Amino acid sequence: MLGAPASAALFADTAATIDVADRSEVRLRAESGDPYSPEVDAVTMPTARLHASLRPWDVDLRYEPMITVPDLQVSVSPELLNNGTLTLAWHQRRLRLTLVEDGSYGDQNFGYLQPTTPVPGQPAPALQLLPSTQTLLFLASHTYAGVEANLTRRIVLATNVAYDLSGGADAVSRASLPFQRGPRVDARLDVSVTRRDHLSTTAGAQQTAFTATECPVPFGATVPATPLLGCRPEDDLFDAEEQWTHGISRTTDLAVTTGATVARVRLNPADAANTTPYPVEEAAITHHFADAHDRGELRFVLRLAPVIDQIAGIADDRVQATVAVSWQPLDGTSVEVDVGGAQSVQPDDPEAGTLLLGGAEVVQRLNATIDVALGTRGAWQKEDPFGVITSALTYGAVIVHLPQHKL
Repeated sequence: MLGAPASAALFADTAATIDVADRSEVRLRAESGDPYSPEVDAVTMPTARLHASLRPWDVDLRYEPMITVPDLQVSVSPELLNNGTLTLAWHQRRLRLTLVEDGSYGDQNFGYLQPTTPVPGQPAPALQLLPSTQTLLFLASHTYAGVEANLTRRIVLATNVAYDLSGGADAVSRASLPFQRGPRVDARLDVSVTRRDHLSTTAGAQQTAFTATECPVPFGATVPATPLLGCRPEDDLFDAEEQWTHGISRTTDLAVTTGATVARVRLNPADAANTTPYPVEEAAITHHFADAHDRGELRFVLRLAPVIDQIAGIADDRVQATVAVSWQPLDGTSVEVDVGGAQSVQPDDPEAGTLLLGGAEVVQRLNATIDVALGTRGAWQKEDPFGVITSALTYGAVIVHLPQHKL
């Protein structure tokens, strides 16, 4: 049992806050092949976050559901997608341990086009083809444990393990989006060579197994009227990359990455594996700007690397490019624009695909509590031999931030 002095010392080192916010939108959405298009949707995305610092621990708990009422001109049928994240971190002067559990469950419609923005210091996120513009019952989980050690002032060694689950949560949804699962292990060595030059060496391995999905259709063959869900792909990936980051100036950084991935793919667990080496190349440039009137960032990423297609369940060598621009004038306005595209390197491959997407949003702060926003997003994709999917939406939003509550 803690005595009074010990208890007082414990709570003196404890700080906890609660943040609550909500983003509500009205959307006008148009999709290919939808007889009700264009449609009117109402969406609300409340957020509740608890953050606590109990030295040497940090705890962060978030719940961010998305409630959508699609096709208001037809009927009122709410959809609910639950999203939650728990992060535990323990840190000392030179060592940090992190545990993360992130999960989603509920109604997911990929035609709603949630944005994907490059994260500074991380590989460009893989742009995935849309499995469907219909609402699916979706389940996802990301379990992560990582260790990062500052060996010296210039050298950082990090390693992590993760286990991922995602895909359709029932048989009907898995016909469009098969369920995938598997572990991944990564190691990273960061070295600050000079004040402007940084080297990062990474190596990783992952294994992914899929539930039944459509077997690839040989190029030139007739597409069956009924999908042949006769394949259960398994993929083993081994990758190594070397990244050099150079500070061109105080406001501009250039990052160049080179490496390789070896993919071992089986269409069914009993099949012999097909082993293929792929090059990995990436170039990224980030420019920050700030003056007396505004500030912002421009980031461009071009990447060549294999991607495990979430629909076909096999490796697809792709080129992808993303551009993200953020601009914040000092009058309470912010502008975000992002554009991306991906193209299979082998266009005559049976599962080759092309994807273009982008969006723009303008947010105006009215006061310390309320923001308003206007935005638009769109996507166009073509995957042989399944044809073209398009989706576009325009929306207006009200964003409410309640004052932070300290416990």
